[in-house]
Amino acid sequence: MKRRLIWLAALVATVLLAVIVYDSTGFTWVGHTDLRIQFVVVDARTGQGIKGARIQVKQREGGFCADRTAQEFELLTDESGMTSRICEGCMSFGTQSGLKFTDTYSAHTPRWQARITAKGYRESEEIDIEGNPVYRRHIRRVGTGAAEMVVRVALSPN
Repeated sequence: MKRRLIWLAALVATVLLAVIVYDSTGFTWVGHTDLRIQFVVVDARTGQGIKGARIQVKQREGGFCADRTAQEFELLTDESGMTSRICEGCMSFGTQSGLKFTDTYSAHTPRWQARITAKGYRESEEIDIEGNPVYRRHIRRVGTGAAEMVVRVALSPN
């Protein structure tokens, strides 16, 4: 009986070691994705979406998305306080282990700086989309070659 327990323990330890070794053999990958950046603009007091908020975006030259030109544009929120824009061909990357216990995903964002205004509300501070790790942590894969990131902004009433 004692001998069987020793063999069983050895077998379990061997299988466990094989699983750990196999999972540690993974790979790191680099690709590209179309990144949808969604702005959600809400009232700081109520949490309700602000219709008609203006997101003024300045895109600096360079970066890791297909459109690397410097430009300025404006987005306008809908009745629920949301608006979005798709940035094509942004570099994405991650790591995946053999058994997928580790499966990371991230993507580069465009070089955007944004300022949000809405009638009856104080103007937001300038938001650096590219340089802010808070937003980058919330990038998620939503399909093959597609990802999304949500930028939530609360504006205080005047």
